[in-house]
Amino acid sequence: MAAAALIAESALTIASTGTAVALPSSEPEAVSASTEHDYGAAEAKDAASALLMARLQNRKIEVLSERTSDATTYALADSQTR
Repeated sequence: MAAAALIAESALTIASTGTAVALPSSEPEAVSASTEHDYGAAEAKDAASALLMARLQNRKIEVLSERTSDATTYALADSQTR
């Protein structure tokens, strides 16, 4: 009952002021089952930053300060480097 009163009051306010509003759709949008996040590049300037990022994002992060022409070091989510 309270929801109907709010809808009616909102409709009157919108009609009298000409204000545009966005209303939610009647059907909820499907939520993706994927847990992928867009965290950006999987790299950090130093080992401490890479280890923290790896733990927070639960993925491997490249340690740029330890990169050489023939080796790459990654910080892992379990606080190890490889």
